[in-house]
Amino acid sequence: MANVRYYTEFRTLRGDFYLLEIWDANHTGDATRAYCDSNGFQLNHDGEVDELFSPIIGSSVTFNLYNQDSAFDTLLSDILTQQDKRFYIKIYRSKYEAGDDLDGWYNTTKVVEDGMVMFATPYEEKTKYYDFFWAGYIVQDLIEEADESKPRLVSFKAADGISLLSTIDYEFGLATTIFTVKNIIIDVLDSAGIGSMFDGTDILLTTVSNWWANEHVYNTSNDPLTLTRMDLKAFTQYTPGADRTYTNALQVIRELCVTFGARFYFDNGSFRFEQIGERDNVNIREFRYLPDGTLYDSESLSLDVSVDQSSVYRSAGTFRHLPAVKTVSLTLDRVSAANIIGGTVTFPADEIDVGVIPSEDNGRIILEMRSRFQTYISTPTVGVATPVFAVTIRLEPSDGSANQYWRNSLVSGVVGFGTGSWSTTLGTYKWAANSVSRQASSSVLTQHSMATGPLPKDGEIFIDITILGFYDAQGSSTSFFSGGNSYVWAVDLERARFENDNNPATNVTATFITSNTSTSLGSAINVNMGSTRIGDGVGAVGSLYVYNGTTWVPSTGWRVGNSGNYVEIAQLSTKQIIGLQTKVVKRFEGTTIQGHNFSDRLLFDTSYWIQLRGTYNANNDEYNGEWFKIAKDTTTTNLENPDIGIDVGVGLDGISDFNGKYINAGSGLISNMRIDSDNDAIGPFSETATGGKITGSALVTGDTHLEAGLTHDGFLIENINDVTHSDGSTYNIQDTEYMIFNTWTGGNGTATINLPRAADNEGRLLRFKSDGTISANTSINVVPQSGESVDGNGEFAFDRDYDGIMLLAHNDNWFIIQRKAK
Repeated sequence: MANVRYYTEFRTLRGDFYLLEIWDANHTGDATRAYCDSNGFQLNHDGEVDELFSPIIGSSVTFNLYNQDSAFDTLLSDILTQQDKRFYIKIYRSKYEAGDDLDGWYNTTKVVEDGMVMFATPYEEKTKYYDFFWAGYIVQDLIEEADESKPRLVSFKAADGISLLSTIDYEFGLATTIFTVKNIIIDVLDSAGIGSMFDGTDILLTTVSNWWANEHVYNTSNDPLTLTRMDLKAFTQYTPGADRTYTNALQVIRELCVTFGARFYFDNGSFRFEQIGERDNVNIREFRYLPDGTLYDSESLSLDVSVDQSSVYRSAGTFRHLPAVKTVSLTLDRVSAANIIGGTVTFPADEIDVGVIPSEDNGRIILEMRSRFQTYISTPTVGVATPVFAVTIRLEPSDGSANQYWRNSLVSGVVGFGTGSWSTTLGTYKWAANSVSRQASSSVLTQHSMATGPLPKDGEIFIDITILGFYDAQGSSTSFFSGGNSYVWAVDLERARFENDNNPATNVTATFITSNTSTSLGSAINVNMGSTRIGDGVGAVGSLYVYNGTTWVPSTGWRVGNSGNYVEIAQLSTKQIIGLQTKVVKRFEGTTIQGHNFSDRLLFDTSYWIQLRGTYNANNDEYNGEWFKIAKDTTTTNLENPDIGIDVGVGLDGISDFNGKYINAGSGLISNMRIDSDNDAIGPFSETATGGKITGSALVTGDTHLEAGLTHDGFLIENINDVTHSDGSTYNIQDTEYMIFNTWTGGNGTATINLPRAADNEGRLLRFKSDGTISANTSINVVPQSGESVDGNGEFAFDRDYDGIMLLAHNDNWFIIQRKAK
């Protein structure tokens, strides 16, 4: 168990106390007192990017101790030769301000030899007088020691653990990949060993979150991050060597931040996951969690500090400005569509674990494989043989029921297979490669894709691939590779993809953009928030699920608080971030003195200011840093339709056993025609309740075959050949069209033609092209049908049988009719 090896106390210029401890995981003895220099320590916070929204803000502490004896030499030697996480520091700050008199806190009998007021034994009732303030691991390669006689100063630097996250991967068990957002953060910190720096009663994590999904039950007493969970399998993949790899732990936190519009940093004794847009409110609600994930307490409070120039000061400052932003973008990577395993796995190999796969909305697995088959023929025979491979897809249901196998049957005597199905009986899915010659050595490549039917249950998927045998027209060819003939084979599982009815495997990315529509905007600056694997999307890997008070259901939309419209979480994130910079933003660079933490919001010049970065000198109680004015405004923001990236792979419409054979794209472009899922349209083509519809002008070229009647409302039809007429058709003719029908053949029938006004069209001359028996000047009077008025629109018929629109039948030949415009 770790123990304190060295400690030092100091009093600041304003009379506050700090206690700094060096902890050693291997130390079992008593603590030794050391002495720091006049600076005490310096705490530095710095973001990853020079923008208003920096999702990760790391912190570090530098401090100087005097090396006075050989015991301190041993400490230095141990730090420099042992593991990084063996040594860390913890800093405590006094609960009481200068001037308070609590149980003899300032009793002069506790004045020690250096003239500072200290505890005689600082570990007696430490928690009574001190609050936990900061912790971090000592950075070995940044230790500096003066080249002079003792006592000499040794400079140390410690990092808060956020930088440590960048050096390790977040490894988790594939069988338990469903975690709430809050538990993911705590598990990441714990798996990195950072939680070991905290006592069981310390606050490890503080969250500030006020985004609620459409399915949530809004309640300010609850933390939405405990009611939201996701499948961590989005953060793991296979390498070509069939070894599973995991995502960098800091990257996991970063993607949570950009998804939820939050920033992550360490301050005042706790890691904070805080939605930055909430700092525009007078009060924020904090939820505080112990290292084991238990909720310690929650509180609605103000973190405002007034810089009044009497108790809290600012000095040596400069005001600068940041330009307004035009757009903010965030890309959602749909890793389940791209490749669950991440890279190619080559068989023969051990069975691979794909992880837990959801069955929600007919969830299914799509595999894309390529076989490589090499034969070595020393005893030629006639004909060819077909290698058959077998894929074992084993589903271990999460409810503990019997294993399920995706399998099909081999049709005896021919290379053919039955329809695939799930069964609790052990079996395989079989597929045939391209045939190989019996006569000469050869090498054959075969690409094959297949899809399972809908998974019967949620569960963990395991995959193995092997060769089943060789088949020809006579059935099994067991003797094919006797007499010195041999072969080698391999199957590359190139991609394992997941999809369900709401998430096609073809949609691999979606870029969400919010734009600034302000008419006074003069810049075209874009803030790219990067990418995330976390988002809405029923059943997909990385999809968010929320608790509706009864059960966990997929999230379909989010909003801030309890008002407003629901939008996809990636859209909400971009909207909230651009809202911080829709106008020119004022920035203050300078120094503040006495009285605030990094997480506090400062009030001066009638505005509120949030700190971006800064260095805190504990002895002087000064922050030299950078703050920006916070005034969120989303009134001029516009959420654009996401830009969908489509990857069809080998062509999903041809996959064996793929039920439906479709690409279910809900947005994006196909051949530069925009997909409009709201109106079931692609470009000018849309589907209605009564059939298809073309919006706008259209040109039909080539032969056209009509199976039913044509309703014609005035567009130009040219060169329609070989039309098959259905008896009883109705045609609408407008005043000003010009139509030419080429000759075609067909039987006689009866049809009707609708002309605009009877008075205008009665007795109109129709001219027919002559075939030698009928004069081109032959005319036919058009008269009203029985019961029709000659003064209104109505149906008219020729005074003879005919088939088609304004056609003349003669010896089963049909002639061009030309109706001139008025």
